[in-house]
Amino acid sequence: MFPDAENIRNGLYPVTANFYVVYRKDNDNPNISRPVNRSVTERRRRQKMKKVILVCVFLMLSLMAVALTGCANSGPVDKAVIVESHYWSELGSTPNEPAVIKPVKRGDLIFQGFDSTITVKSVNDKKIVLDVDGILVEPTPDGRIDFSKEPLTRIVLESGQSIQLVSLSMDAGVRVNIGFK
Repeated sequence: MFPDAENIRNGLYPVTANFYVVYRKDNDNPNISRPVNRSVTERRRRQKMKKVILVCVFLMLSLMAVALTGCANSGPVDKAVIVESHYWSELGSTPNEPAVIKPVKRGDLIFQGFDSTITVKSVNDKKIVLDVDGILVEPTPDGRIDFSKEPLTRIVLESGQSIQLVSLSMDAGVRVNIGFK
């Protein structure tokens, strides 16, 4: 490998050395200050690049945090969540009175029963995001329970929408209707 400027610059010629440059300030020879100025300029460029990279990393982490936690309103929203639950078993069924939750805020417990909970993840005037933990699924179009479905983990309802859920169970269960108005 020939030690020319290009091979040294691109790293193909591996022999390099660090050195210090000392010169007198009153020396006006322009050939002395060129390597020093080039070295100082390169160091400043690297420092600026590190700052730019740190800012980019900070912005990416901030965006990820917003994406993970949600940017919706965490305070109360003057909307209502209406929850109707209907428990059933081979002994009969028990409809419950509709529960109206208003105002709605992050962390509100919307439903708890039959090994399932539904809580508010985020909410604003236009939509609500609900976290679901348990054995609830959407019924088939004809109202039956599809036991091959995976339980829901998240529900997103736009203002004015509703959803019907059923428990993945055979002998007894629950049917839950949730509306966001």
